[in-house]
Amino acid sequence: MDSIKKQVKSLICLQDQQIFQFEHKVGINNIIMFIDSNKYIHNFVPNYQTLIRNNEWPFSDAFIPTYEGFIKRFEETSLSYVAKAISLFGSVQSGKIDYVAFETAVLSEAARGREGKRSKIGLDNQQEILIDELMTLLQAVWTPELGDVEEKANIIVQTVLSGHSSAAELSEKFVEYIEICNEEVTLTNLEATDLKSGGLVKKLLREFCCYSLEKFNKQLKQYRAVYKKLKAKAGIIAAKRQGKIKLTEQIANRIDSIGDNTSRFLQLIKQIDHLNFLNDNIDVKYSFKSWPGLIHWTVFANAMKRTGSTSSITTTGQLLLNF
Repeated sequence: MDSIKKQVKSLICLQDQQIFQFEHKVGINNIIMFIDSNKYIHNFVPNYQTLIRNNEWPFSDAFIPTYEGFIKRFEETSLSYVAKAISLFGSVQSGKIDYVAFETAVLSEAARGREGKRSKIGLDNQQEILIDELMTLLQAVWTPELGDVEEKANIIVQTVLSGHSSAAELSEKFVEYIEICNEEVTLTNLEATDLKSGGLVKKLLREFCCYSLEKFNKQLKQYRAVYKKLKAKAGIIAAKRQGKIKLTEQIANRIDSIGDNTSRFLQLIKQIDHLNFLNDNIDVKYSFKSWPGLIHWTVFANAMKRTGSTSSITTTGQLLLNF
């Protein structure tokens, strides 16, 4: 798992560098003011999803799906999607959406979509391939004393060791913030609360709150109400991780005892774990459900409003060329 953790940390580091430069150049207060005044922020995710599902996007998935190929593409695409959002910020801030901005957003979304559910070489399909291979391997070596194979397989493929899921990390970070600071955040006290919390305020804003102070304070109120339950939940997550480690060792010993392919079993576990982390953490923080997605959606929404086109990216693009 160490090599995967290093790979994950490297991607996170590169994305953070992009974002820190963005904050330094534009100013985090300016980003926050734009986000909290953006009329699309409360419902952009379902609207963006509808646009995605109702259009054909210009990407090719006519390749043989491989884990290695997917990881390389996912990392490049993730960095590009954030970079494109940053490059579009000036246009969405001014409200001046032209054909070039629209084309940039369309091609950026197309590349992102190539790694997702609607692609034959995307994450979901690649994960399915690996899980199918894992199940075939498990069923070939399984014995009754190991328990129910489906139940045990779910434990293995759903519990992530290479890092927290974004949901687990979000509650963990808000618990930490409540214990250290526990103040509602405004533009006036942003720097002071961030310093007091050791950088937690800005981390939560950029990774979990779409740079919205309104969303931050709303979540703070919600997490205060369930603080004790969240403290207990941390122990449950740790127990699940230990359970996966123990179960993996048991199955590996079983495979080894009959002279089967233990190394492939362990490799499959690591690869599935890696895909889970990318899906449950990286994709949530830096993709279309977060602030880069809001910027992309603002381009799409403003372009459709300007042209009067409500669903077709092709029609919207054609109409924009006439302006």
